[in-house]
Amino acid sequence: MPSETTERKGRMNTRHFIAVNLALLLTLPDASAQNSGDMTIDYVPSAELGMGWNSITGKPTHNRCILFRKKLDPGSRRYVDFRRVTDSAMLQSALNISAEAKAKGVFGSAGAKASFSQTQSTSLDTLTVAAIATVVNEPEVAMARGDENAAGTIMLDDKFAKLSRSHPGHFLTQCGDSFVKEIQRGAEIVGTLNSSTTEETMKSEAMAEIRADFTTWAFNGRVDTSRLEKRKKYNFHVNYQQVGTNETKLSTTYEGLVAAVEALPEAAIKGPVGKTMRLERYDITGNWGGAEGATWLQKQYLPLVNQYLRYASLEKEIANVVSTQDKYILGYGTNLQSVKDMGTELQAKTILLKNALQKCINSSNSKPTCSIPKSASLSDYDYLYRIPLRKGSFPLDAQLQSDLQALEIARASERTTSPTNTETRCHHREPVSRLCVGEHQVRVANPAYDAIRANIERLKGNITTAENQYVGELRKQTLEQRVQYIAMNRCSLQSEDLGCLTYAEIDAYKPRIDTLIPTPVLRSTLERRLSPEETRLIRKLD
Repeated sequence: MPSETTERKGRMNTRHFIAVNLALLLTLPDASAQNSGDMTIDYVPSAELGMGWNSITGKPTHNRCILFRKKLDPGSRRYVDFRRVTDSAMLQSALNISAEAKAKGVFGSAGAKASFSQTQSTSLDTLTVAAIATVVNEPEVAMARGDENAAGTIMLDDKFAKLSRSHPGHFLTQCGDSFVKEIQRGAEIVGTLNSSTTEETMKSEAMAEIRADFTTWAFNGRVDTSRLEKRKKYNFHVNYQQVGTNETKLSTTYEGLVAAVEALPEAAIKGPVGKTMRLERYDITGNWGGAEGATWLQKQYLPLVNQYLRYASLEKEIANVVSTQDKYILGYGTNLQSVKDMGTELQAKTILLKNALQKCINSSNSKPTCSIPKSASLSDYDYLYRIPLRKGSFPLDAQLQSDLQALEIARASERTTSPTNTETRCHHREPVSRLCVGEHQVRVANPAYDAIRANIERLKGNITTAENQYVGELRKQTLEQRVQYIAMNRCSLQSEDLGCLTYAEIDAYKPRIDTLIPTPVLRSTLERRLSPEETRLIRKLD
């Protein structure tokens, strides 16, 4: 699997953030991100401010091992974010679902957001957008004791500071590896927007327009509704859930989501619920006696759960290709049997990953049991580029499909249209009356038939041109749709182990795609990927 260093993320992020709008600056911190000393996770009702936390078990220790005072951060804050996602791991990271919730959600024991995400589907070829809107009211923050305005450093209680030096194992049992630094309460909506569009340019336009509509809400609590009529062309199907309420998953329109988001600040005032907790490790305290550079114990299984979610998404994608094969471009390096074989391989590996994940969750020691099995460690990109593209997903193919359909119609018209018409003509006319004396019939060219033949020749020329360009364009589109666009979206999440690639790592797939889709040697490249009816039609043109 590709490594994900800061350098790699930074280089890819630079490219991505030039292309997206300012709305990305209004996002919540990623719940799966593991920075130097803190981590945000879903709120757990049994946890309280300052309480210890064990990130292996995902439970509070019910001891307060730090000395602190509670501070309310006045005012409310609004966050909104929309991300294009192509697999379950991306969807859950975009919705700020913690690594623990991701893992436990696989087995049906997660919180509201993770449970919601489990009911949602993603797609490589159509547009799936993860949506999250949050209002946070007066977070409770654990602060150092002392002057109200002094930042200070939180200290461990003396007896626990000594325990951290003398008996680290006992300290972990008593205090965990971190403490609850902040509890955020308010209201939150998570959702997905799905559009059946398969054309990449239209997907990018949709993302930009959604963000433009909702950016103003983060500043003034109002969504820009001036262009809602134009959003109907995407025919969005929306599912959402208000976290912390008894509401079930709701299906609505784009306008319905706008209304729900605009009502969120009032919901945060009338019925605030616990939303997230920010944890801080004890090594940031002023009298920590343990090892320097401590790491999150929970971090060990994040790569494993993401790998499982990616493989499970691949398995569903392949099943979709098999069940709707006439919608995909087969015959260029991949055929139906090779796709089925890939699905069989992935099914076995997905089961292996799920078993490893179950063992990881049940273990009290994450390090030796939470690694990805070697036989299932292949990057999902090594499967993605072998999944055929959808017909009509790029302009050349869409035009080709249109020309083939038009050709079929034109040929049908040719068969029912006579090449000539019959005209009645006079032998001669009377000099004075100009009446016709003696008539006869002649055959003349039919202009309608000539127009049909001209159209057929034009379409044949278009198809020949497409035939000459097709392999090169298909290779280019496979790299973009199955590797580059996915990597860009993953890098934008700035979350660990989501498959962020550098330019060089993306380009490394080009020769592999060129090998998969070889230069054709058959009489017609189109015959390798058309339906039998389309192939017979092409042969008739000769």
